[in-house]
Amino acid sequence: MRNLVSTLPVQLSVEELWTGLRNKAENPVGYIPAITACSVLEKTEAGFVREITIADTVRQQERVTFEPKRRVVFEQLTDPDLETIINQISVDGQGVSLTLTIVLSPAGAERAEREPEFLSKTEAYFAGTLVTIVDELHRTATEQKTVTGKTGNKGDAAVGGGE
Repeated sequence: MRNLVSTLPVQLSVEELWTGLRNKAENPVGYIPAITACSVLEKTEAGFVREITIADTVRQQERVTFEPKRRVVFEQLTDPDLETIINQISVDGQGVSLTLTIVLSPAGAERAEREPEFLSKTEAYFAGTLVTIVDELHRTATEQKTVTGKTGNKGDAAVGGGE
């Protein structure tokens, strides 16, 4: 297997980031440009199974599992090239960050070996997607603060490290 990893700092508290990641998992439209529709197919104790539509054409199913205030795991049920996508919250001396880890499936890793362009395009796509996700998380957190008048506490307790 091969992992692709991108990390960005976020100017949010852990609580604000966690709330945003839960919202993104339930409705990724707006957070991820390629996703044009999403529906929850089945609720589970730890999360749910969802079907996403990519670019109004391709449908993929994912099992979404929540590890509260730590990470959200998207197990790819129907994508032949991807195995798992992880959204990981980290806190260190620099503040709060979000790491996006993409685990290629065995078939995806083989494809990356055969087609170097596939790997570079996949890395670029997910790095760009992380920027869009963080921008949208900031926008929605700011919007929520405006609506509720609440501010986040940057001093939230540290959570688990990166993968």
